[in-house]
Amino acid sequence: INREKYKIKSYKKISRNKVLLTLNEGKKREIRVLFNSLNIKVTELKRIRIGSITINGIEEGKYRELTKDEIKCIYKNRQ
Repeated sequence: INREKYKIKSYKKISRNKVLLTLNEGKKREIRVLFNSLNIKVTELKRIRIGSITINGIEEGKYRELTKDEIKCIYKNRQ
């Protein structure tokens, strides 16, 4: 896989063709590249959390504004 190390924090098989994967740091297309190297086709990918910010309680296609604390957290973790 291009000699890169992927930092998988946790992995859980949900069903025959569904997994829940948590990365310490996600890079562009990292999950697709990882599974492609194992000859596994990714047909759907859904981000459910960035840091402490989750999509819990948000309907598909909807959004909410971030709190000031969430914005601070994002900028803090960028460094």
